[in-house]
Amino acid sequence: MSESRTLSTITRADVDSLTKKRGEPQWLEKLRLTAFEKYFEADNPSTRLDDWRKTLVETVDLTKLSPIVQVVGLANKATSKTNLEKQFTKLSGIVSQTSGDCCEQQLDPELAAKGVIFTTIEEAVVKHGDLLKDHLERGLNAEFGKLSLMASAFFTAGAFLYVPKHVEIDAPFVIVNSISEASVAGEAIFPRIIVVADEGSTVKVVNVFEGGAPAKENLPKSKKRDWIFTSAIVDVVAKANAHVHYLEVYDLSRQVFSVSRNNNIVGRDAEIYSMTAALGGGQLKSDIITTLAERGANADIRGIALADGEEHFYYNTVQNHNAPDTRSNINFRVALKDNSVSSYQGNIKVSVDASKTDAYQSNKNLLLSETAKAESIPRLEILTDEVKCSHGATVGPVDKNQVFYLMSRGLTSKEAEEFIVTGFFNTLLNSLKIEGAADWLEDLIGEKIHATTAINKTLSGARA
Repeated sequence: MSESRTLSTITRADVDSLTKKRGEPQWLEKLRLTAFEKYFEADNPSTRLDDWRKTLVETVDLTKLSPIVQVVGLANKATSKTNLEKQFTKLSGIVSQTSGDCCEQQLDPELAAKGVIFTTIEEAVVKHGDLLKDHLERGLNAEFGKLSLMASAFFTAGAFLYVPKHVEIDAPFVIVNSISEASVAGEAIFPRIIVVADEGSTVKVVNVFEGGAPAKENLPKSKKRDWIFTSAIVDVVAKANAHVHYLEVYDLSRQVFSVSRNNNIVGRDAEIYSMTAALGGGQLKSDIITTLAERGANADIRGIALADGEEHFYYNTVQNHNAPDTRSNINFRVALKDNSVSSYQGNIKVSVDASKTDAYQSNKNLLLSETAKAESIPRLEILTDEVKCSHGATVGPVDKNQVFYLMSRGLTSKEAEEFIVTGFFNTLLNSLKIEGAADWLEDLIGEKIHATTAINKTLSGARA
């Protein structure tokens, strides 16, 4: 029997029990069971595999993970309340959950009257299965790997947003996926986020992963750790002539091992702008896969990451150009303190049918200590002519002369460091079109630079 089949993390009986407790429709039960079967057959994640080579996956004991399962109708609606309304001038709606428990759910009534749907994933399964089914089935792809297949089998948290044809919305929708500070080692949470912008629509989304119990003292890399585990799948779909502006923020405690799979699908003459901000987590592993599926598709994928302590961040971006006259731009900037580690892998793939592709990839890394480590691995796979593809990567220390100059002007060393890091990220922060988002991220960056306890705080009243 292979190693992957000896794991006792989840069983078919667990999946059956989940669907019965939640009273889910038959089509979803079948989907979960298919995901479980593929999970069972999939190889275990290991540092022997390229995708996991620069992660701490060997410290995760998969046999001890226990999925958190909330039963429909039994959620505590008053568990917590976010205050993100203070960060943004106006919100179109909010779905907030803590460890899978729904705490807050709002949607502008005027938007609801236009046919906009914004709700928890559990409610969407019951009321909007016809819109949801095809997107959930996308998570059955065996190429997503064992931990994402686990998420497809056991997701109970998350949100669904659908914007009808030609509806243009300026105020953002906010999704908050919180991990309770009372969470204990071995708990596993599986958020499933689906955003669909129908033809000719415009939408802005802020998706936040935050919280978790304060981490215990760091253990040697070779030993198992008491992780809280989360594996998320996020689908962002922009249909013909649609425009999506998406911001994803990670502000997790160092006890959290986070895995995420983002699938961006861009239709004809559509555009997706996506920014990821990684500002906390013991281990963050994120795969951002963008498929430019039809002629004229355009994707702008950006990321900022600030790690300290012994945090490990791993990002893998893929630009799949599957149609002619498509354009993509990827720009990731990483700043590392202390003993933190970052690994970025970027792949531009141009199919034989994707002539006149224009693709660029950039990764810049700023080392704020002599013990921080960064690695950048750019790749190109081009199968046709008439393309314009290029990439660039840099890794270097902070300029000590800049620090000295700023301190000579009256700044403390921490203030100088904050000034330099914010400036390093500034180009990307200024590209955000969600009012208030850049200022909010600058505040989070400043808190982390100054080594406050913000890394373990939530975006709820605890930060107020």
